[in-house]
Amino acid sequence: MSTPSHVGLSGDTFLMSDPSALLGYPPISDTDALIRRGLLIISPSQINPNKSEPFGATRPVNYEFETGGPSLIIGEAIAIFFIILFTSARLYMRLFKKKSFGLDDWMILPGAIGAAVYLSLDIISQTKGCLGKHIHDCTYTEVYWFIRIANVEQPLFYFCVFCVKLSVALANRRITGLTSRKWMTIHWIFISLFLFLLPCSVFLQAFQCIPVPARYSLIYIGSMADPHEFKCIDTKAVSLATRTLHMVTDIALLCVPITILVRLKMPTRKKARLIFIFALGGMSTFASILRNIGVLRYSDDITWQYHDVYVWNTIDLCFAVVVASLPALNSLLDVGFDRIKKLSRHSLSSSLTGRYSIRNYWRTKTSKKEGPGADSGAGLHEFPYHRMESANTIIKGERNLENRNEGFNPVFSGVITYNSDLRGMPAGSEDSLTRV
Repeated sequence: MSTPSHVGLSGDTFLMSDPSALLGYPPISDTDALIRRGLLIISPSQINPNKSEPFGATRPVNYEFETGGPSLIIGEAIAIFFIILFTSARLYMRLFKKKSFGLDDWMILPGAIGAAVYLSLDIISQTKGCLGKHIHDCTYTEVYWFIRIANVEQPLFYFCVFCVKLSVALANRRITGLTSRKWMTIHWIFISLFLFLLPCSVFLQAFQCIPVPARYSLIYIGSMADPHEFKCIDTKAVSLATRTLHMVTDIALLCVPITILVRLKMPTRKKARLIFIFALGGMSTFASILRNIGVLRYSDDITWQYHDVYVWNTIDLCFAVVVASLPALNSLLDVGFDRIKKLSRHSLSSSLTGRYSIRNYWRTKTSKKEGPGADSGAGLHEFPYHRMESANTIIKGERNLENRNEGFNPVFSGVITYNSDLRGMPAGSEDSLTRV
């Protein structure tokens, strides 16, 4: 095997400054030629199901350009924000509030950091590569970056999810390990299993091919003098095995805390909240199942098809990290729920008091007499309504008022009926007013 001195994992970036042709068209640079040769060497593959050109799906007649990249970038940015927010809140609570930083907190750190890096690579795959675009809209260089980033992300994904699973297993041991010896044994089985699966899944995903750099660079493959030296294990079998393990362990791990919490004696509302928190982890399992369905579905337009796969990967990672941190924030959630209740009660009380105050204001305002001879303070005399009453008293008073069948009542209409107000009234009209 001979490899040009300027080609390799460290030298690929140097070649990326060349212009690039659309996939399937004649190469316009040396880089395009190497990438094209690499695609032919690895075919048939998902990116190139044919043993020769054309690569992937052909451009339809009257086709209009479309891409799902921008929407995925927004979703991944939101997911990164929530991962950082909930992980930071968890670490703050454990370090400065509870003073109980444990192994589960140490394990969530690499999982959360890895998830944020993974989602950031997704964004690069859409801006520098062609994730979310149809393959006939991709250039040779964009396909190169798409494949390279996707192959880097695969071992990183399993590193993240198994770190999070290990953190959850350690947290389950911390929370419920003392309930019985049987549950302690179950927790240790999960911990041992994840300690074994974490390095194995990462190793199998990272080192599938010989030479190792060939898995991550079409340029490296295209520059090989003897293509037969490029050998890989059954990548489909490895991918299916790791995906299945991820899904099955998700379901098993999800059942453990819910089963224990159902049996524990604690306030019903708190138990329901904790069960709901752990049940949210089911979203991660659900996303994992749909991801597997998307990967297994054959398509000759892989860059477009994998948009949906990466959507489910984003949901999987985001819910896994966030839900793993929620039990540590349970006390913070208690405080939050209490404050929401107080605010809602205060808002109801303020609303009722505000309605009463506005009505009382207009009664006082309309009671002030105008014209010559009127007392300047006649409308400011105190009413029996000025004192604060409870919300129930106000509501009962309003209902009684609405049920009255009497005609005009000067007291409730806001008309002042003090003796000082009778001055200047037409003769005989005093009898029409009620004296107070």
